[in-house]
Amino acid sequence: MIDNVGNSGNKEQDLLEIATHIIGVITLKQPFMDGNRRTGIIAAGKFLRDNGYDSDIDPEEVNSELRSMLRKIKNQLLTLNQEAMEQLSFYISERMRKREP
Repeated sequence: MIDNVGNSGNKEQDLLEIATHIIGVITLKQPFMDGNRRTGIIAAGKFLRDNGYDSDIDPEEVNSELRSMLRKIKNQLLTLNQEAMEQLSFYISERMRKREP
């Protein structure tokens, strides 16, 4: 699911789309017994850091807006909820910034 996104040629937009899908896919597929949403947030943050961006998303913070988006994704059976993914993408875009050298 992640291999099919982030191909627009706009680096920042592609990184945002991939980070959004990292969180979304881990939340949807539930590969771990517990902590899937936290793991998705941490993995997306690491991905962004590895590509020169920082994120203000704290996986331990009680954030009702983020939890609501991830709950919508988690409640889907087979596909990512497009509306929730768009909200999540906007949420991440507001909280990511290019790291200064």
